[in-house]
Amino acid sequence: MSTTETSGVATNENNASRAGKPRRARTAIMLSLWLFTALASTGLAGTVAVTRNLPSSVLTTDTSCQVALTIAVTDTSPNGLIITESLPANWTISEATWEGNTLDPVLIGGEYKWLFDTHGGQAVAAGTMAYTVNIPDGTSAGSYAFSGTAKWMDNETETTETAIGDTSMEVLTPVSVASATVQTGRSVSLVFSDDVGSSAVLGSNYVLSGDGKGTLTENPDTVSDQGNDTYLLSWIAGEMAIGGSITVTAAGVLDTNGHPVGTPAAATHEGAGIGEYPEVAAVVPTMGSVVTSASITVDVTFSETVIGVDATDLVLTGTGTTAAAVGTPTDQGGNVWRFAVTGLTTGPANISLAPDASDIEDSAGNDLANATWSYTVDVNPPEVLTVVPSEGAVVTASTVDVDVTFSEAVIGVDSTDLVLTGTGATAATVGAPADQGDNVWRFPVSGLTSGAVDVSLAADASDIEDTAGNDLAGETWTFTVDVDPPEVLTVVPIEGSMVTATAIDIDVTFSEAVVGVDSTDLVLSGTGTDAAVVGTPTDQGGNVWRFPVSGLASGAVDVSLAADAGDIQDGTGKDLPSSNWAYTVSIAVPHPYDADGNWVIGATELQTLKTDWANDAISEYDPDFFLLWTIDLYEAGVYEYGHGESGYSVWQAGE
Repeated sequence: MSTTETSGVATNENNASRAGKPRRARTAIMLSLWLFTALASTGLAGTVAVTRNLPSSVLTTDTSCQVALTIAVTDTSPNGLIITESLPANWTISEATWEGNTLDPVLIGGEYKWLFDTHGGQAVAAGTMAYTVNIPDGTSAGSYAFSGTAKWMDNETETTETAIGDTSMEVLTPVSVASATVQTGRSVSLVFSDDVGSSAVLGSNYVLSGDGKGTLTENPDTVSDQGNDTYLLSWIAGEMAIGGSITVTAAGVLDTNGHPVGTPAAATHEGAGIGEYPEVAAVVPTMGSVVTSASITVDVTFSETVIGVDATDLVLTGTGTTAAAVGTPTDQGGNVWRFAVTGLTTGPANISLAPDASDIEDSAGNDLANATWSYTVDVNPPEVLTVVPSEGAVVTASTVDVDVTFSEAVIGVDSTDLVLTGTGATAATVGAPADQGDNVWRFPVSGLTSGAVDVSLAADASDIEDTAGNDLAGETWTFTVDVDPPEVLTVVPIEGSMVTATAIDIDVTFSEAVVGVDSTDLVLSGTGTDAAVVGTPTDQGGNVWRFPVSGLASGAVDVSLAADAGDIQDGTGKDLPSSNWAYTVSIAVPHPYDADGNWVIGATELQTLKTDWANDAISEYDPDFFLLWTIDLYEAGVYEYGHGESGYSVWQAGE
């Protein structure tokens, strides 16, 4: 409702037809004359007091305020009443009510007036009038005065009283938020431009926002006055997003006059969010562990709750992961996430967790830094690469070191892991093994005897393992122990035999295979050996060697076999002990006779012999000393023999 400048005053709005309400204004002159004439003729005793109630203060940003006028009437009511109000320059009234009913003020000479009268049956009564004051734009801070009067007629007496109560009102500059500063990951200081009231320590009067808010709640848990218009907002739990912006809005804070904080009511600290990056607190298997299974679970414990965890966050490289796969991780509680990994093979496994930004982050949005570690995957059991003595080897000593080379480092090696059986091991013992380096372990063995030795290494589960706990599979092999020298078992002709030929084969049977056999190893001496010759011996098999001997003559023959060291040895280099034996050679030399019947002994030239019968053979002669062929005696000129009778022509060999 607007108020217009006029020469009259405000009267009952609907004239006499709406008793008890002011009428519309008429011209000032007519109203004044009529009013006071009427009041003078009908005045009654009474007093009127007007009390003004102003707001204690308003803000330069306010556009209006409410003013209340309390009208008190004592004794009897006056017959007429004019209320006048003077406002600060350029301030206006836009609305007014009397006891809830709209009342139009009249602006006369820069003053606002209202008329109350009983003309028409309405008496002046006590009540409250309220009006809205419009504050001009650009009003500066300061104190602004209000004034007014109440004029009434009582018993033909006109009385004017100055309104009492509030006569001035303060216009204040609004308090605003000057700055916000992040102090810690859970506290922000807020500075106001001026004093604020007790509402400033209520957390509910602040709202936190911005991309640095993280997991902090909108309202701080506590607010403390730090002095100098500064308040510290604190949170018990949560954290900010690192590097994010923090905005605090004072949504319900009032200044000391009860006015809400004005613009700006919020402040931002750009890029100041303070938080903690999540970290990897522990992993199982631990970093650097040896993994002995193709399928494992990798449990990662984080320093705080994290989000965004998936299978792509665990990246595997290395020769042990060429066929590996990572399953969907599961939250185990307590900030532990489990990654199932399958398909591992022997070799290094390098792990990179959260290699990309935003792979894994905490609830505040702070990224987990890339974490890397590695495992050694060993799913292959250790193996025996070599053994010494090797399979089938011949050992020539009663004490030997059995050296076993493994494919990798092993543990749990002790003397019980090497079990010996067989005829060569009946008295054998195994000493404490020693690590020779380069994955070689040495088992000292003593008490061996000639015979087969069967070796069983790591016959029982868990006897020998690699460092990953993989069992060595049992390994067996055999070697032969030969600690006895070769022996002569038999000779043919046997010891003491009578030899009746100038050439014989001497067969020697040994206890085992021998080497180095040659003609010099059989030495002959004695009267029957002056012209004897030993030929090249030959292996007849079955450990039998044959020495061909020729040129024997009747007499004693002493045989010495392997008289010198190194003459004959077995395959392991053990010398055959010297063996000696003897024969007697007795050769029946033929006794041919000449034509005169005389025995021919020691013939030195061609002689013709005869036999008793032409067909008789001369059997007793030594073919090494005599040559003989059959001749026809008649043709040979032995005339006392008839034609067709035979004889022999004999001459000494070499002639």
